[in-house]
Amino acid sequence: MNKKTFTQLVGAKLPLQLAAMPGASTLDLVVAVAEAGGLGMLPAPIGDATNFRATLEEIAQRTSGAVGVNFLMPFLDRECVAIAAKHSKLVEFFYGDP
Repeated sequence: MNKKTFTQLVGAKLPLQLAAMPGASTLDLVVAVAEAGGLGMLPAPIGDATNFRATLEEIAQRTSGAVGVNFLMPFLDRECVAIAAKHSKLVEFFYGDP
């Protein structure tokens, strides 16, 4: 069995994951971490799938680095989960049962 490392699984060069911090994280920070070789983590919005898709498309234009999305379970929007799954290397769920 071929075991993959964290970096191989998410496509990052460094074993570094940005903490998704709603209200504190910025798009520029997510891109900077991805560009530096880590996994840039975007905090998912509460609703508004149209703007969320546009944000992920902008990130894709700004970096080819690894980017993931973090969802807070109490505010989960299934449409945004589907968008994140198509546009990011990792989708994670926090603060509740998925």
